[in-house]
Amino acid sequence: MAKRVRIKHKRQGVPFKSKKLRVLFLGPGQLVISALAGMMDKYDGVKARWLPVVAGPSDINDGVISGKGYNQKDEFIVVVDSVTPKAFKVISAIEQKYTLAKIIYLASAIETKPAQRVMMSGAVGIVLKSQLPDELRAALTAVAAGRFYLDGMTGNVLDSIQRFNANPFKGKKLSAAETQVVRCIGDGYAVPEIMREMGKSANGVKCARTSALKKLGLINTADLVKYAIRAGLCSLD
Repeated sequence: MAKRVRIKHKRQGVPFKSKKLRVLFLGPGQLVISALAGMMDKYDGVKARWLPVVAGPSDINDGVISGKGYNQKDEFIVVVDSVTPKAFKVISAIEQKYTLAKIIYLASAIETKPAQRVMMSGAVGIVLKSQLPDELRAALTAVAAGRFYLDGMTGNVLDSIQRFNANPFKGKKLSAAETQVVRCIGDGYAVPEIMREMGKSANGVKCARTSALKKLGLINTADLVKYAIRAGLCSLD
């Protein structure tokens, strides 16, 4: 009989209140079912569920996760399959609504820009599907303990992600106008306020925002806010 594994689940060094580690799998693919079955078979102290139908971030805001018994202040891990529609936006919606949840992304392959987008969306772990289920078990242990988990991140890809997390603007060729727009967005300015601050037209502000998003590999304004905070362009005050 295979040795059963118990996960010591902690958040930032503080034990979870629940005796069981709760894991929710999101995704329509059979691969998710297989990973879930493996978890249920081999782990003590784990309660896992599968949510196969998620059409996008609006479903998260409409409470499909809450409908599975997960509340906004619960501590649990969400494993998001890359085939989930609008997966990056779904991750961002989960991160914003469920403040104590931690997110692991199941990737088909590891590439620098998509990996950056995953982490910026709010995920704290990435696991290659080809490495399931073993790497997923390791990822759950690491993430539950408050650590990042980056599977398959070797060579230039790993170096890029590490540089990105340490200093998001290092090596990024943002213009002065793009940097100022990102800073203003991080400070909560609306477009009219940025126009007054920079002396630019609405079209000029929007062009600079769009260019910054493209260069940074981000998706939306919420991503730019996170990016500005992490880069030290603005504060949380």
